[in-house]
Amino acid sequence: MTNQKASWIGSILIIGLFLALIELPSLTQSHFQSDLKFEQEAADPKILARSLKVIQGPSTWGKATTLGEILKHSPATIVNFWATWCPPCLEEIPTLESLNRMAKGAALPPIVTLSVDESANDVLGLFDTMKSRPNFSVLHDTDGLVARSFGTTKFPETYWINSDGVVIRRWVGPQDWLSADVIGLLKTLSTPSR
Repeated sequence: MTNQKASWIGSILIIGLFLALIELPSLTQSHFQSDLKFEQEAADPKILARSLKVIQGPSTWGKATTLGEILKHSPATIVNFWATWCPPCLEEIPTLESLNRMAKGAALPPIVTLSVDESANDVLGLFDTMKSRPNFSVLHDTDGLVARSFGTTKFPETYWINSDGVVIRRWVGPQDWLSADVIGLLKTLSTPSR
């Protein structure tokens, strides 16, 4: 009986090692993953008009705004869905901050993030532990309805959306927003077609 148990354990370990080796190439690649097959489509106007509470940003805390209102102030906006309970989301905050700082001088789109946390206090609690608050707008998508309407299935998930609410590009998972690949793509997308 003991030999059968050891044989079973050995088989499981071998299968696990094999699966890890298959996954290794994707683990060693850059974090840059853009959904290149994503079809451009307009967001639901009802979703763009949905009231969201401002947690962090140029307006007063707790004030309500809509994603549609934010989108109309720029030709394009980077919209990031995240949560405080998501380690990869927290991992990319510093590069999102740096990208947002760069955006102003490099003709790149502004960044707005939507937290899907149950409570805005969870986000404020996280901000209290940071050296400084993020330099981008943070809205609260209380029930995750806005995230789901965009088809978000994994956090973080980020969208490039134009002022008409059309999703141009989607990134799944955490990104190094300062990588040459990402900056190059953002600059290409920001350049008007001739």
